[in-house]
Amino acid sequence: MSRVLVYIHGACSHQPGYSDPWWAALQPWTDAYGAGQLGVTRFEVLWSDLINHGGPSALAGCIEDFFSYLYELPIRVQIIRRFTAVVRRLFLAGHTVDVIAHSEGTMVAYEGLRWFDSPAVAMLGRVANFFTLGAALCYAWDPLVPDSNVRDHLLVANQDGAKPQVVTNWWNLNAAGDPFGGPLIPAYGCDKDWLDLPAVGCDGLEPLCAHGSYFNPQNVRVNRDIIANNINYNYS
Repeated sequence: MSRVLVYIHGACSHQPGYSDPWWAALQPWTDAYGAGQLGVTRFEVLWSDLINHGGPSALAGCIEDFFSYLYELPIRVQIIRRFTAVVRRLFLAGHTVDVIAHSEGTMVAYEGLRWFDSPAVAMLGRVANFFTLGAALCYAWDPLVPDSNVRDHLLVANQDGAKPQVVTNWWNLNAAGDPFGGPLIPAYGCDKDWLDLPAVGCDGLEPLCAHGSYFNPQNVRVNRDIIANNINYNYS
């Protein structure tokens, strides 16, 4: 049984191959996927094309991604299906899957993995490690306003925050200064939070830099000590 890695991106427009630099930061620390060739042992879920990014700025497009997912059910269903189609195909091929989700991609991956809780599709396979980086799952866009947090806007069946049944280990990482993520425990059935991780490559308070710092090749704390260490150890 082979190991495969699935990446899923967050908000903003992404192009095929977006995971290449992400993988380059991780590759020195694990041989679980061999060379990690895209489409062979490494896979991408690409969903940003399902949302119109025709706003006045790139930032507006990213914000549109976030709220379109939460408030437009047809779009949400299409995005989740992009994810579940990739994972289901890998399960049916007999692979053990690891998932690395970033930002809004943590919302998509969580809801997609919960889909496998259904008795009709349960036990197709296993996700050995589910990594959530800068997890928008915990995000509250106005902490002073009730009902303005992500969990309350997930699909009803997922609002309990339970750990997906196909997931063996759920690890959550958040860099110091990353405003879009944070702790998932106790709101979710996450196994461990790593918080206030060094925002490698950032100089001072740079929220967007911190949000992307997980994929800096110099960030050995994240890529070697946490992600690769758990990938190499947790094979089932």
